[in-house]
Amino acid sequence: MAAFNQEYSSDIGISEESLLRLQQYDWPGNVRELRHAIHRAYIMADQQKKLLVLPDNLSSPFSKVAAQPQAGIRVGKTVEEVERELIESTLEHFDGDKKQAADMLGISLKTLYNRLNSYGNVEL
Repeated sequence: MAAFNQEYSSDIGISEESLLRLQQYDWPGNVRELRHAIHRAYIMADQQKKLLVLPDNLSSPFSKVAAQPQAGIRVGKTVEEVERELIESTLEHFDGDKKQAADMLGISLKTLYNRLNSYGNVEL
């Protein structure tokens, strides 16, 4: 959390409930899986409350706990489809602020505009 807050010049925190959920999950993938989950939650953080937003279901293909179906990334989607959904969701999260979205996604503003332009029907 501290690394992301420093990198993005923010002060996002974590609720006790979310911290407990993270601690109770078995994290079979390793520390990289945990870091990825934190980064994803950080991107979707509630900016008004300054708190992480964890997905309803933490799951891993390596987990001993049976995975529940999740919306979003599913087998059968192309990388381009997943990338587009991530860009559109991030833009929506930042109320259309392209600079903030590009920063959060780790891409340049020019790259974001290029991707949006390639989608055709996304309002620039």
